[in-house]
Amino acid sequence: MYRLVARFGVASADVEDVTQQVFLVAYRRIREVGEVHSVPGWLRGIAARVTSDYHRWWRVRRVKQWLVERTEDERPAAPTPAHATETAQLQQRVGEVMRRMSPKLREVLVLCDLEECSLGEASEALAVPSNTVRSRRRLAREAFQQLWEQREGGLR
Repeated sequence: MYRLVARFGVASADVEDVTQQVFLVAYRRIREVGEVHSVPGWLRGIAARVTSDYHRWWRVRRVKQWLVERTEDERPAAPTPAHATETAQLQQRVGEVMRRMSPKLREVLVLCDLEECSLGEASEALAVPSNTVRSRRRLAREAFQQLWEQREGGLR
């Protein structure tokens, strides 16, 4: 679940908290649900909704954090080392591109291409028809490619 939440574009500092939130929601909802046919699929659906909420409120939390830091006269965090590994840089770039994608496309891309779920599993997790998942997967791949190229063009 930790890996899935991270792939949905949650900031690395928040992945543990969001993962815990997924399990809290599942714990609260387990009594409401009569029967769960696929626990992994059910949890993926909850993870998709919890991370969607996270992204919706991310900007508000960032502004609040900035206000707190400025109010308390704290110094900003130390910059990352100049010689970060290529893997860390690549993960950061992928995360940035994923965060810029629309939530619906990001969810499908993560479930189908990164988590290797079938169209049926992704359809069940997101509560949408499988043809919608298929269409969103195509659009998500195109959007990722376009955002990746824009990001690469901005680095030069």
